[in-house]
Amino acid sequence: MGHMSPFRDNDQKNKTFLKTATRRPTFNASAIVVLISLCIVWLPTGVYGDCAGVPGGSAITDCNGNCCGGNTTIHCATENTCGYCIPYGADNSTGLDCQGVCVNMGGTAVIDSCGVCCNGTTGVSCNANIDACGVCNGTNSTCLDCNGVPNGPDAPDCAGVCNGTAYINNCSLCVGGNTTLPADYGQDCAGVCDGLAIIDDCGNCTGGTTGKTINGEKDRCGVCFGNGTTCNDCNGVPNGPARIDVCGICGGYNNTCLDCNNTPNGTANYDSCGVCCNGTTGVVCNSAKDACGVCFGFNTTCQDCAGVVLGHAIENACGICCGGNTTVGCNAGKDLCGVCNGTNTTCLDCTGTINGTAVRDVCGICCGGTSGHICNATLDACGVCNGTNSTCDDCNYVPHGSAVRDICGICCAGNTGIICNHTVDACGVCNGTNSTCEDCFGVPNGHAEPDALGVCNGTTLIAPCGILCPILSVSSFTIFCCAGLIIGMLFCVYQAWYQTQTPGTVVAPPLRPRVFSSETTDVEAQFLNKKEKQGPHVYENPPSGRWRPQQNVYSRGEVILPLTVPQKID
Repeated sequence: MGHMSPFRDNDQKNKTFLKTATRRPTFNASAIVVLISLCIVWLPTGVYGDCAGVPGGSAITDCNGNCCGGNTTIHCATENTCGYCIPYGADNSTGLDCQGVCVNMGGTAVIDSCGVCCNGTTGVSCNANIDACGVCNGTNSTCLDCNGVPNGPDAPDCAGVCNGTAYINNCSLCVGGNTTLPADYGQDCAGVCDGLAIIDDCGNCTGGTTGKTINGEKDRCGVCFGNGTTCNDCNGVPNGPARIDVCGICGGYNNTCLDCNNTPNGTANYDSCGVCCNGTTGVVCNSAKDACGVCFGFNTTCQDCAGVVLGHAIENACGICCGGNTTVGCNAGKDLCGVCNGTNTTCLDCTGTINGTAVRDVCGICCGGTSGHICNATLDACGVCNGTNSTCDDCNYVPHGSAVRDICGICCAGNTGIICNHTVDACGVCNGTNSTCEDCFGVPNGHAEPDALGVCNGTTLIAPCGILCPILSVSSFTIFCCAGLIIGMLFCVYQAWYQTQTPGTVVAPPLRPRVFSSETTDVEAQFLNKKEKQGPHVYENPPSGRWRPQQNVYSRGEVILPLTVPQKID
């Protein structure tokens, strides 16, 4: 009896079925063997090489980024305790102050001009041994001025006078100052040192090297620069008798210049009251004025409030005539507070003293003046009335002190004599030993770390699958080799998992399906003991393939729907 299609003829959507092969994948061991063989040949030159490319070599990259040590003949630079990279054989004190404290950890000690390590943690002030003259361990005696002041501005002049004004002139003579000698001392009037030229009667520099005759500018009258006529009388007669009189008249009689008292060239004159006075008059000018300055007056226009002419008596603020000849004080009518007709109550201090100076201090106590109390005497050092000096103590119990507690809880600074944080080691640990932050070179806070081979500051890391792949000196074949091994290992893991599945049980893997026609006749559509499970459907004892409708095929990762099972019909 032939086989009939297990599907309805009019079910066109079931005409095409998808057959998904569920054969187990084959582990291609030969490919892995080839990859491992290639890596065995090439890995020693790449994976296990040091930074110089030497297999198993000990060369490393130092803190300057140079490949050194091993077979390189290059000495490695190392980091010192301050974290500075020091070339081999160089001074290891880079970054340290002269006290041995790292500059980047607060070291500020320096060598001063006398070669002494100072400042920082030394407790020594820089240049403390230099005297005022700038001499180390000097006695201030090498730069004294003439007044004995170190580096003073005073100096003796050429006459030996401290701060004197004498100086050396053009003739190399000390002049001026206390010498009383003129600036041109030693020179003649022609400016010649020890010269013979002189100033003649006409004020000319003559004689010596001038080539001029002494007094050569006088005329016959003996007049310098004269024209020989200066010995004429006022009428132009040489050596004549006419003379100018006292009134300036040639040949006059001294009567053209009489004063008001008829005295030739006299000094008598009329005062403001019209009286001829002074000169030979015997009359004092303005003597006709009274005491009030009034000509021929009666002294009535300038009396004070007491009736005294030109007196000094005045009326005070209380309307009382006082001062002058009155014998009345000008504070008459005022009380002790300066108030007219007052009661002496407006100027009492806190002790009740008139015009007293006692006041109340910040604590409200009457002090000063006649109180017998010192103002603010009850204030403590913190400015608190009747205080105990405790409200402004620092940690060393000093009022207004600057001592503080450091990060280790120690009272420091101020007048404690203790440097803050001095017990903190380089790792920032109180009373530490600098060991909690050492790198593999033993440098506190250093950056060196051991690599995968245990080499300090080395460059080899652990690659996937346990294979060591270096960062430096990596060839392209080495990278290919490592990648091949990784892929092979992943394939091994998948094969191992697949072999753990129960024999005779097929789980449909997400492989590309093959499509068959529903008319295919070489398939025995016998599906027995169908068993569904959550997730992908599993069938026990399946044939070499299985069928399911085309429309039930889902993309990779989707849940497989139950298969449409064909039935055999005789």
